[in-house]
Amino acid sequence: MAKTKPYKGNRKYNSKPIIFPAIKEYLKQRWNCISVSELEADDLVSVFHDPLKTVICSPDKDVLYQNKGVHYNYGKAESILVDENEALTFLWKQMLMGDSTDGIVGIPKVGPKTADKWLEPLLPNEMPAYVLNKYIEFFGQAVGISKFAETFKLVYMLKTDDDVLRETNLVLEPLTLYEVETEQEEEWV
Repeated sequence: MAKTKPYKGNRKYNSKPIIFPAIKEYLKQRWNCISVSELEADDLVSVFHDPLKTVICSPDKDVLYQNKGVHYNYGKAESILVDENEALTFLWKQMLMGDSTDGIVGIPKVGPKTADKWLEPLLPNEMPAYVLNKYIEFFGQAVGISKFAETFKLVYMLKTDDDVLRETNLVLEPLTLYEVETEQEEEWV
């Protein structure tokens, strides 16, 4: 999907640890883990997240702040409560700024302060049209619409099975929480 710049192209990925295939196989056998190569893990977390029943535990700001609910950032040892408006605002802020960590450009020279200033007076339902207009102002009509669409596909966390189907033609089986008895203690999966 990334055309402007390689998605996550600035990251230096080394080869996976030698033990990776064994860990993957253990997870499949012991926990019935599935592997979905067409999607990122944070998108799957978003799709199956139920804000009334689950807590997202991750250091990834995208999955934490684009999903409403109670979350835990174990990288910073902090709990986070995100409401629907905050989740939508974070998405549109990312659209304006991009995400240098992932190689997503956004609108050049728009940082957090500018994005906050532009979005602050708007209601969440006004933000998509406003942000699109900012792209068109900066890049022009055709290029602005194209860059807006590219950026949206890169920053938006999938939320539903419909999103997954639209992006990948995959149909995901629903996951359920269930108790697993172990020798040590009960665990939730």
